[in-house]
Amino acid sequence: MLVLFRRAAPGTIILTIITAVVLWLGAFYRPLPASYLYGGVHMPLYDLLLQIADPVSARAVKASFLLVLLLSALLISVNTGLFFINRRTFLPAIIYLVVISLFQSFHSLHPALIASLFVLLALRRLIGLYRTGRSAQISFDSALLISAGSLFYVNAIWYALLLFIAMAVFRTFRARELIYAVAGLVTPYLLLSGIYFVGGDDISRGAMLFTDALISEQWAYQWSRINIVAGLFIAAALVVSILHLLSVLNTKKVRSRKVFILLLWLIIITPAIYMTVPSASEELVFFFAMGVSYMITHYLVFAGSRTVSEIIFTGMILLALVNQAMRFMPL
Repeated sequence: MLVLFRRAAPGTIILTIITAVVLWLGAFYRPLPASYLYGGVHMPLYDLLLQIADPVSARAVKASFLLVLLLSALLISVNTGLFFINRRTFLPAIIYLVVISLFQSFHSLHPALIASLFVLLALRRLIGLYRTGRSAQISFDSALLISAGSLFYVNAIWYALLLFIAMAVFRTFRARELIYAVAGLVTPYLLLSGIYFVGGDDISRGAMLFTDALISEQWAYQWSRINIVAGLFIAAALVVSILHLLSVLNTKKVRSRKVFILLLWLIIITPAIYMTVPSASEELVFFFAMGVSYMITHYLVFAGSRTVSEIIFTGMILLALVNQAMRFMPL
């Protein structure tokens, strides 16, 4: 199976799309009830979206599926453009789709899914800090994207930490870049306050909403047995992949090495948010899966043991398929 999916060929694109459809069949067959809606305080842009569309309708499920496909394509595009894995492959998309498919409760128009698109675009922009004369503009743009994503899902704001990590990793730290980054973070909220003011509302409403959303308790995710088994399997694969990467990191080109360091920080920051922020729940998988997809892809492409690689990849696919089959079981 790994040989089949690892090739960068037109047929692999078709196979990837077919796999994505299969992994979302359960969502198409049985859309989630309204009780599975995001339970936290809604941020302004997500609240506006709820006034336009029902997030658990069949149409919303299709929109979410297309958004996941877009994210998968962007994951491939980032590596194709930067070539930090040093191999053209569609594996990042497949692994991302598999990880996301395991959490069926989020197969709806979830705010974290929308916000993860902004964070991925910010990451793509941040990597441009390496050897560029437009560092201030890149810092502002990346911060603006992350802050805009937080207007859908508040905990996206924590990924602003990647801004400051990237400044330290990709180039010598400069105060001007920090100022531009802070300006990018506050700009969407200043615009939001201006909209509230023009509408005759309290201009401090945005700040209060932000605070309430951060401290609001999120509903507890119900882990099924297959979720637990799949989660442990992917966690083990991730540990193996990271250990392998660390063993060969010094042999990489400078930019590739720095990109992987930034991705490692993405993987570290996500569980830290999950464990410390009351409003954070398993929806952080949308962010976590981005880093996981690159780490496991690197291992599957460059690991010396083909047998272990096949076991990891085939195991992930089979667990995802079993998880989908459970969706068709009677409630």
